[in-house]
Amino acid sequence: MRSEAKHPPRVGIGLPVWNGERYVGEAIQSILDQTFENLQLLIGDNCSTDGTEEICRSFESDPRVTYVRRERNLGATPNYNQLMDRLRSPLVRWHACDDVLAPTYLEACVNLLDDDPGAPMAHTEAIVIDGTGRQIREWDGESSFQTDSAVDRWNAVAEAPDWHTIFGLVRREIMDRVGNFPLYPGSDRWVLGGWFLHGRPRFTSERLFIWRDHEETFRRSANLDQTAAEQWWSTDLRTWPLRTTMLGLRHGRGVIARSPLERPDRARCRGILNRQVTGPVIRRFHRRFRR
Repeated sequence: MRSEAKHPPRVGIGLPVWNGERYVGEAIQSILDQTFENLQLLIGDNCSTDGTEEICRSFESDPRVTYVRRERNLGATPNYNQLMDRLRSPLVRWHACDDVLAPTYLEACVNLLDDDPGAPMAHTEAIVIDGTGRQIREWDGESSFQTDSAVDRWNAVAEAPDWHTIFGLVRREIMDRVGNFPLYPGSDRWVLGGWFLHGRPRFTSERLFIWRDHEETFRRSANLDQTAAEQWWSTDLRTWPLRTTMLGLRHGRGVIARSPLERPDRARCRGILNRQVTGPVIRRFHRRFRR
């Protein structure tokens, strides 16, 4: 297939989607309009039941686009992971079906990585828009990720309430070392933190990433119960007590173990992980016992 050419384009983008007819066309067009054109776009449709398939297939005339339709809705995480597993470009990224890129986004990120071979990934500051495309605010929340200390970067990710850097441009070898998303809610936090353990990310202050915040996004549905949240991440998940806590600890510790950090810094990162993952559980038990 076109997405599996012997010599893949320099940038590979995976776009997962389910029932995204409202925004997916604009998202795809923004990728194809990039000034950096040496790219491939692999679309993974999670068995949409709206007009998503027709919209996505309308872009297949562009040889850079490959559309794959799943036989059933796998949930978000398997869709994200299967896309990344098929991308073999040296620089890769995920793209949410409702976000938009300014035309020079990829060019800016590629230049940042070319200028700094030690950087694991590159990204830009953002503009936040609503469901109609109206600008809501500017977003500067990623600045804490740019410290020289790997432990401080890990801690910044642990404490961040929200972020969009997971949609940055990442070196393929870093993605392979850190791994994809395990099947539990919130696993993207430790994937992002893992990238930062391998080097200082590069950012530009240009606002070239357009982050859409609307009523249908998962982050706006944070009040979902645990079962609903896990089903969003993967339809094959089965909830059991403390599942997310146990998997988060195991995942985070594995990410730390595969990092280039020295033993003392690994220990500090494990302490941060333990605090972040177990803290909510401990507080919940304390509230219960005080009743």
